[in-house]
Amino acid sequence: MQSTGSGEDLLFDPEPERTLSKLRKAARLVKAATQEEVTLTDKRMGKNPPPPPRRTMGDYCRRTDTDQVSLGFRPANPVNFDIK
Repeated sequence: MQSTGSGEDLLFDPEPERTLSKLRKAARLVKAATQEEVTLTDKRMGKNPPPPPRRTMGDYCRRTDTDQVSLGFRPANPVNFDIK
């Protein structure tokens, strides 16, 4: 089966281990440089703000729409039942 690619031949690498180690070293240097840049930026900006206070169960259950009336719950009208 013949290739229908772009016609470019793949380059032969006589020592793939050395090439791989060079590529890894270059990637490691780039990563170290960006890491150092981020660290310097963080130092210039100061400390991070403190995290928000921990939420309690009451915070999860608190109503947020106090101005709206819920129609899901209707109290029983005491006039509608008989005492026997």
